[in-house]
Amino acid sequence: MPSRGNNAIDQLMTYYVAANELMAGYRQADAVLGQVTHSVNLISGGEQINSVPELASLSANVRTTPVYPTPVVMADLQDLVNRLNQRAGMHLTLQFSYPEDVMTGRYDAPFIKLIQKVGRRALGHVVTPVGSGGANDARSFAMRASFQLRLSVRAPAPVMRSTSM
Repeated sequence: MPSRGNNAIDQLMTYYVAANELMAGYRQADAVLGQVTHSVNLISGGEQINSVPELASLSANVRTTPVYPTPVVMADLQDLVNRLNQRAGMHLTLQFSYPEDVMTGRYDAPFIKLIQKVGRRALGHVVTPVGSGGANDARSFAMRASFQLRLSVRAPAPVMRSTSM
């Protein structure tokens, strides 16, 4: 009987709303990377019409900043799940994929100044550095380096994304 079922989609939507409220609370911006961004990308649940969904899931992407580092955001999300699971009928689990710390840089770093100078000469226009949140190839290279590595990723537009480690 549907009236006796525990709808997994309802549970998931409770989490969805609460997680969005939590993420909205991360208001302080990092000077280079800006604000934490959170985006739910996939939602799935149920198998057919007229059947109470037993399982539901969502996948989301969170791009953290030094102001709100990855371990802090992960702990806050796990705490949210723990609090929601105190409610009757709630059975939420949380899994993290690729929980990497953020990489940041400085707009005034000597390496960036050099790239701007060379870029102006080679491209004929001002190259403006911008921050880039999230995982990228530069992050992967820097994580494997056994020495201090300076990286910059050139975008197709006259914009430069810089990362320094």
